[in-house]
This record gives sequence, C-alpha cells and structure tokens, in this order.
Amino acid sequence: MEWETHFVSALKTSFAKAKTERGCSLRSFAKEIGIPVSTLSQVLKKKKKTSPKRAYKILQHLELSPTEKNLLLSLMNLPTEPDLVPMPNAQYEILTDWRQLATWMAFELEDVEKTAVALGSRLGLPPATVEEILTKLLERQMIQRLDDGKLVKIKDNWKTSDGPPRELLRRHHLENLKTAERALNHAPVGERDFTAYTFTGNLDQLELIRQEVRSMHQRIAAIVEGVGPKNRLLRFTVSFFPLDLPNIEAASE
Repeated sequence: MEWETHFVSALKTSFAKAKTERGCSLRSFAKEIGIPVSTLSQVLKKKKKTSPKRAYKILQHLELSPTEKNLLLSLMNLPTEPDLVPMPNAQYEILTDWRQLATWMAFELEDVEKTAVALGSRLGLPPATVEEILTKLLERQMIQRLDDGKLVKIKDNWKTSDGPPRELLRRHHLENLKTAERALNHAPVGERDFTAYTFTGNLDQLELIRQEVRSMHQRIAAIVEGVGPKNRLLRFTVSFFPLDLPNIEAASE
C-alpha cells in the first residue's frame, strides 16, 4: 500500500471540497497549502512525486478527518496523532475477559447481526454467555439500545497508560496468552503469525523499546481504522520480557 496513492487521493478530495464550499481555484488552493500551483497540478495528475517531508507539511493544511490523517501518517511511517482518553476504572474488567472485549468490538463488524445468537456464532460462544455479556455492556454504557431495539456500540478511543492496578495488568497479559493459544489451536496457519526475536541487551534499553512498540501499535491502529471493509475480528499482540530469570528455580524450591 503506497502512501503516495492515498496522499494524492486526499489532496483531490480536499481540493474538491474547497472548490465547492469556498469557490477555490487551483491557484488559490495551492496558496492555502503552501506549494506552487504548477507543482500542485503535476502532483494531482501523478506526473510528479512529493517527498514525505513536503507531503507532511501539506497534510497539516488539508481538511481531513483524524482517521484519514492518521492513516496517511502511518503509511508514511510517521507518528500518528490518536485522540485517546483514559479508560474509566469501571471498564477495566473488559481487559481480563477476551469474550467481553471481543463481543464489544464485534459491533464494528459490518456483516454480523448484533444479536446474542449471531455474535455467539461468530465468536464461538454460547448465546446465553453473549446475552450476559451484552447485559454488562449495557450497564457500563459501552453499548446502547436504540428506539427500534437495535444495539449499537458506543465508541471510545481509550488508553490505559499506567492506570490499571498491577494485578489487573497481570490478568490482562495472561488473557492475551490464552487467546494466542486459542488461535494457535483453532485458526488456520495462514490467518495467524507467531514470531520471536531473542537478543542480548540491557534494561536501560527498556523504555526505548516500549516507546517503539507503542508507536507500532498506534500505526497499525491507524491503518486498520482507515481501511475497510471490517469483516474480521483480529488481535495484534507484542510480547517483550526477559528470559534470564535466575530466581525462578530458587523460588520453587
């Protein structure tokens, strides 16, 4: 997926919008985004490529949704600008039960009815279990029932940062391992990927690696949010931990 294709598409869309809403000519639009009109014309006709540095500057002047902008930033391998809010304490339980998280996220799937039977069939869960989960999600105001009876997801872009208690994080990480084992046993080889990189280093590098992992998570989130259709429920997990734990054997004696 080339970022240039998406960039030119965003440029065309923004110019069309400016032309319709403000009567912008190509020349006046070029002035707004800070490039010569001749350059803009050639870029729109795909006769001239734009450097990532210039494209980033232009991007700041385009009227794009956060999803569209973050997709482009991700494809350009630049830091995204996610609009995240702290996760409420009342929602922490969802981190320790993949069934709740999967049911909630499944509301974004475009090809599944939002009923206990349909969701249960898709996730491999008994309808009664999904019904209990839906009740909890309603109580926590993570989904809502419309006047016509349909259930819809209330979308929040959450970040946990260092908020959750240590024991809850331990249970969350354990749940990640369990879901990975479930996929290993039941998902076709072509639909899963498990890789590992073992290396030597030092704990002073820990924070830098954490930042790189979080940045990768944000870029991937921008890509999956900006590219449709949504017809599969996926999980991306990165594990990073020390292998040299000399106190384990001593503690078990």
